[in-house]
Amino acid sequence: RLRSHLFGQEVWPKPEGTHRIARRHSRPPSPHRPPGVQGNLQRGPMGAQLAGLLRATSAVVGAAGALRGLQHYAALPANAEVPLRFGIFDEVSWSVASKHSFLLYPATCVAVGLGPLLSRSGPSSLTPPAWVRDRATFDLIAGVARDATQLLTSALLLAITEQAPAIAAKRQNSLQPAGLTLGFLAVLGSLWGGSVAAAWKWAS
Repeated sequence: RLRSHLFGQEVWPKPEGTHRIARRHSRPPSPHRPPGVQGNLQRGPMGAQLAGLLRATSAVVGAAGALRGLQHYAALPANAEVPLRFGIFDEVSWSVASKHSFLLYPATCVAVGLGPLLSRSGPSSLTPPAWVRDRATFDLIAGVARDATQLLTSALLLAITEQAPAIAAKRQNSLQPAGLTLGFLAVLGSLWGGSVAAAWKWAS
């Protein structure tokens, strides 16, 4: 038998002078593309861009909420009854008779809106489930879900910041539109449910 490494094949000479292919060697994996992360090379750049977009948008929404909150604070009367807690049906469940309590809204908008920009962008400290085999993809999906959650929360805080002065002035009794809180919870549940499904498909 003759061994030839041309094109990674082994050949045997036949009496009539022709050759037939006996076995094809599998191509060795490239050191630059480990088998476990080949899919990440395709999804990584897009995931990083999406995460950056979510973080930047959350920061803009948070900054807008903080600015509007400071403007509303300056216009509130000293004895304004500021709503600070709402039920799942948008009703006011707790309020404080002090305009200074309204400062919680711009402060929270800043904390939630700028949180993604201040958090570390390295591997997540979240311990993955046992079925996760691709840790990089799991961290990417979990990070996008986290940033999207903070963006949704910033948007909700902005809506509440805009409406709290009207509620304090008795011009409206609850958050508008009706179902705002339930809608937020439903979207949040769908987001995390979809993230779990995506992690099961691409990281397991």
